[in-house]
Amino acid sequence: SRIGMIDMYEAFWIMAGLVCTWRYVEAPPGQVKWACWAGAAFGWGLATKWSTLFAMVGALTAVALLKPIPESPHPARARLRMLLCTVAVGGALAACMYVVSYLPLWRADQYNLDHTLADVKFYYTQMWSFRYDPHQFRHRYMSQWWEWPLCYRPIWYVYQEEGTSCRGEVALGNPVTWLFFLACLPLCARSVWRRQNQYDRALAFATVTYVPQVALWSINQGFVYYMLPVVPLMALVIGLVLYRWKQSPIDLAANSGLLVAAFAWTAVFYPLTVGAAVPKAYFESLMLLRSWI
Repeated sequence: SRIGMIDMYEAFWIMAGLVCTWRYVEAPPGQVKWACWAGAAFGWGLATKWSTLFAMVGALTAVALLKPIPESPHPARARLRMLLCTVAVGGALAACMYVVSYLPLWRADQYNLDHTLADVKFYYTQMWSFRYDPHQFRHRYMSQWWEWPLCYRPIWYVYQEEGTSCRGEVALGNPVTWLFFLACLPLCARSVWRRQNQYDRALAFATVTYVPQVALWSINQGFVYYMLPVVPLMALVIGLVLYRWKQSPIDLAANSGLLVAAFAWTAVFYPLTVGAAVPKAYFESLMLLRSWI
């Protein structure tokens, strides 16, 4: 949002779609209302940015693994029918919302459909060629997908030196919470296989919808802010894990310690997230890794 990119809107529609997907997973068999809402939300997300498709893959995977089906002598067939129904209903609505998003362009072209289709083809070609043209899509802060969850390679929007002080604005995840989330993934994987109660299903849902969004970005290089749509899922997983850390004084101490460390990091790094001027010595003390500069 600080650089006026559309990722904030994409993240909103993805989370709206995932919330509706969760409601669909928990709904009784045969109810497709929430699948319709999920399809609409994902369609608006696709109209914002095509990478919403990654979240749709995660949502469909979650439905395949977690949604219960009625008792049947052929459970595999019953689950396949349920998935095909989900794809048909949700996919049709997503496609409709995507097409409807072009109505303002059609109106701007004075309802000349041929002209609008030519415009759409031009925009698609231009975007695709820019994204995969190494001569155009260049930036010194481009990074590999595996560097993003490790908080290894941020992206700087602004950096200016002013005498003995400097002013910078950076996109970097909070290493305390982001690395803790990675440490929680083995527990999440166990929940995917167990699914014994709603807590396990919730943890499994957040995990299953997180993984495709990150893994599918591994196709090529990009920027750490591509992680934005999965940050709410990471927060949900951390919250679910900490919810279990209340059984003993040791659990509560660990819970409190993590929260204090996360808040402390946010407070210390805050000037560099908003572009406030700080002494150079303070700035240099925060650059724990060479790759952050």
